[in-house]
Amino acid sequence: MVSLRTLMSTVKQTAVSVRFLKDRVPEGVDVYAYPQLKGKHRSEVFKGKRAVIVLIPKRGSPMGHFICLIPKNSHIEYFSSLGNSWTTELAALKEPTEIFRELLGKNFIYNKTPLQSGAYSINSCAAWVLCRAFLHKLKLREFVTLFTGKVTLQSSDDIVAIMSVLLFVDKRS
Repeated sequence: MVSLRTLMSTVKQTAVSVRFLKDRVPEGVDVYAYPQLKGKHRSEVFKGKRAVIVLIPKRGSPMGHFICLIPKNSHIEYFSSLGNSWTTELAALKEPTEIFRELLGKNFIYNKTPLQSGAYSINSCAAWVLCRAFLHKLKLREFVTLFTGKVTLQSSDDIVAIMSVLLFVDKRS
């Protein structure tokens, strides 16, 4: 029997690949594996993009962590659902820092609020970056606030609205 708990569990436990996300991101969003960014200039990576999703692999493991980079007018946003800086995450995943050091430059901000469990075995980071890419127009603070307040779903209409909210982004007249 299918239930909301079963569906949520599936999202959290399903391994997500770069290909899986590429097939689901909104227009103007690219998805890369971290090593694919080596040698690319930031103007090439961000030109005409709403967001760039990156899978940072964990060296020596099939696991990794998805993050989202959002080019803003005066800076780049580094979004990780774990609430860590890029240097902290690259160190934890045992990956070199040069790629992000060149790509982010000196003018960037990052999410400091943990939104996801800290376990790398949970695959919800893919869901987080997908949401962040769809909601790229929100300031980081606004995005985080969406998920840190309490929401009570009181009807089946509330449940279906939450389940389909990303399909309505940028569709308002």
